[in-house]
Amino acid sequence: MPESRCPIHIPRDRLRSVALLIWHSASTHTPRPFYRSGKTVKRLPLFLTVILLPACASLQSDYEDRLLRTLPNQREVTFGDQVIYPGKVMCGAYTTLSSNGFSKVTRRFVVGPDFVLGQPTDIEKKVYCSRDPVSAFRELTGISVVEGDFTAMSKISRDLATIDGAILVYYNTNATLPRKLNELLTGEYGANEGDLIDPWARPYHYESGLAGRTTPQFTLETLGADGVRGGTGADADVSYDQAGLLRHVLSIAAE
Repeated sequence: MPESRCPIHIPRDRLRSVALLIWHSASTHTPRPFYRSGKTVKRLPLFLTVILLPACASLQSDYEDRLLRTLPNQREVTFGDQVIYPGKVMCGAYTTLSSNGFSKVTRRFVVGPDFVLGQPTDIEKKVYCSRDPVSAFRELTGISVVEGDFTAMSKISRDLATIDGAILVYYNTNATLPRKLNELLTGEYGANEGDLIDPWARPYHYESGLAGRTTPQFTLETLGADGVRGGTGADADVSYDQAGLLRHVLSIAAE
């Protein structure tokens, strides 16, 4: 369990000023210790606590409101067990009325700066709700975003987002999914030839699926540096279904 319920993200351009502030506080203020579970813990200077707590409350309230707007039944919803993780991701639980309106159900949730997951998958919970998302993602998927793999995975992340957007434009324009990715180059759909090629100069693997009245479904992936299914590191397969997690761990690795 994380030690802090609301750690604060500090932009890089403010690290120096914050560090100087903390150094000055430490040199002029002697924190009074208190005891918890047999350990001596130093208290934060009061003025720092006063500054940090409103930011925590504001982030938590905003995320709860965003999640609430996605729920089909917004009556009698309560939240609990909220914890902020790297990348300003909040994980927790919410209790709401079931579809029959008579009983209550409790579910886990994950909310980030640009997404809301009211029913996250197991892998999403394990990666987003981790103090080390980069390592958790590598252990669960075999995909590495550190050192030599960062550049390749960054391109894959951008390409998957671009292709996804282009497929959506194509679908809205033509009322059907493209049969091949090259069809995205036949109009103003937002993709160019370079977006359709993975970092190892091979076309992304694409298969169209259901369309019509359902949300368009398709398969989009790269088989990694070795071009065969399976593998880890640069050889790992990366699919469109993992795009959100990949984008998240890349942002963490870049910090």
